[in-house]
Amino acid sequence: MKRDEYLELLQLLRQHGLETATVEVLDLPAQYPFKPGHADEVLAIRADKTRQAIVAIAKGEDPPGLVIDGAALVWTIGGVGVRLETDALAWWIGGKLRVVEIKSYPIEWGQIPADKVSAMAWQTAVYVAAVQDLLDEEGLDRGIVSTEIFLICPRNTGLTPVVVKHDVSPQLRLLRRYEQRELPLANLAAEIGDVTIDVSAQPEGARRDALAAALASLRPNYQPNCLSTCDLAGHCRGCAQSAAEPTLLGGEVVQLLVGVKDMHRAAEILRGGLAQTNELDFADLIRANLAAERAVLGSASS
Repeated sequence: MKRDEYLELLQLLRQHGLETATVEVLDLPAQYPFKPGHADEVLAIRADKTRQAIVAIAKGEDPPGLVIDGAALVWTIGGVGVRLETDALAWWIGGKLRVVEIKSYPIEWGQIPADKVSAMAWQTAVYVAAVQDLLDEEGLDRGIVSTEIFLICPRNTGLTPVVVKHDVSPQLRLLRRYEQRELPLANLAAEIGDVTIDVSAQPEGARRDALAAALASLRPNYQPNCLSTCDLAGHCRGCAQSAAEPTLLGGEVVQLLVGVKDMHRAAEILRGGLAQTNELDFADLIRANLAAERAVLGSASS
């Protein structure tokens, strides 16, 4: 994708809306390569150059077209800054700055593999959030960042690259909800206090209760894929069942129920209950689906 001065990548982006014939590529990995023991230092430099380029874009000082290879970002969550590195950011595709992600798994019949789409969507939604927050810090318009990302993968079983567009706005909304209720990590650690799940020092008859108390203080966060990766998944699933958490029904349902605390509350809204401010996205979706269903039934009856 990047050989011959990014020829293949630029051709693909032009086919999908890159609006200028002249494109400048800011090749950060080539200009600031990683050095053993200096990864954080190099990423800090790349992040500074990425910020300068994005600010210039937002202020209208950008070149006719720009692709930032290896764009580095810093995103703060829970009071802690984390470093991110995108495959690329491309400017001036539909007048927007877009995240471009390159993966090696195949796109079959134009579809992202079902077992890959969720992880890819969350990863790129974090990139979008980081760029939006960067612009907010600079007092600039976050609206130049598109929530529609470009995923580049091989087509079917060959090596011909293909672009698939994917809207990560559901994941982005959920990220923002998480941010609003996220405790700073220091506060979270203080709230948990001195917790251990090593109960070997407890009398044998008291170990089960001691372990249950320790796990309860850690706020279980169940996801369906936990069942294949974590020995404590059964405990967390039981907690989720008791609380009627949407996570029991999978990631797609969680994205639909952004802002809705549990399945009981979702049922209330479905029956016509008044939605609160943080539940309006779900209520709007329900109204839109009901309107579409009535339209279909109406046309069928006529």
